[in-house]
Amino acid sequence: SGINAEYGITSEFNRNFVLHYKDSSAAHPNFGAGGIGAYAWWSRLVKETFLSSNVDIKSYQFSYVFDEIYQDFRTSNCWDMYPETRPVLEKLRSAGVGVVVVSNSDEGLGNILQQHGLYTPRNSSSLIQEVITSYKAGSTKPALLEAVRKEFGISLHVGDSLKCDVIGAEQAGIVPVLLDRSGSGGGAADVRTIKSLVEILELLEIE
Repeated sequence: SGINAEYGITSEFNRNFVLHYKDSSAAHPNFGAGGIGAYAWWSRLVKETFLSSNVDIKSYQFSYVFDEIYQDFRTSNCWDMYPETRPVLEKLRSAGVGVVVVSNSDEGLGNILQQHGLYTPRNSSSLIQEVITSYKAGSTKPALLEAVRKEFGISLHVGDSLKCDVIGAEQAGIVPVLLDRSGSGGGAADVRTIKSLVEILELLEIE
């Protein structure tokens, strides 16, 4: 937010960010994994977004500004939890249900979840047992789900993408659940759809 105020970042910047994100993903898939790497991937994306948005920043300032953005984006400062997240995870753990997070993301995700108090690596009391990122695995959802099923034996997958989560889970032999918080009804008619993580407890008959 401080960067927004200092450099006049507007809604135009946000729109351009989405466009350049798609371009960067096409040019260097999976955040540059196995290629330019995540830091360079994000640096190119942010620089292109600055240029196309006419943000008033000098070239000699960019490295400093980008590093500030990059480091902050990998902390809980930039990511909020839905209010039901922790209570649901606590009930799942109490019921003996293991949770593995599988995400098309770079390695910053684990740190974000740790700062939110949801994940502690190599700790049996952690609410989340493992965090699998596409960047570290070297493949993205939907293909990544097949590897995760084989390694962890997961039988249920909850996600908000019809292509990556629902279709990917079905292809991997995992029961899919589509998380559609807006209730837009974008899922297939025969796919179990929920609006809140609380409904996972109902699905698994956990009180």
